[in-house]
Amino acid sequence: MCPLRQKPLNGNMDVIISILVRILEAIFIVGLLGSAVVLVLTLIEDAKSLSSGGDKKESDANIPSRTSPAQQYNVSDPIA
Repeated sequence: MCPLRQKPLNGNMDVIISILVRILEAIFIVGLLGSAVVLVLTLIEDAKSLSSGGDKKESDANIPSRTSPAQQYNVSDPIA
């Protein structure tokens, strides 16, 4: 039995495949660089917030109110 021979690809098909592979590589590199930039920026922002202790307004906003919803409103008032 003769081994099956693959039909050689057309020259144009080789070029198209090469271009598509290069595009995929470029997308991968751009995504990798973008992720690295985001990682560095968040690292800098976190370091700033840890070193300064955060803004006073921001830290007050994160503390929940000690009053219950019933204490916030006058519950003796009838509902109109």
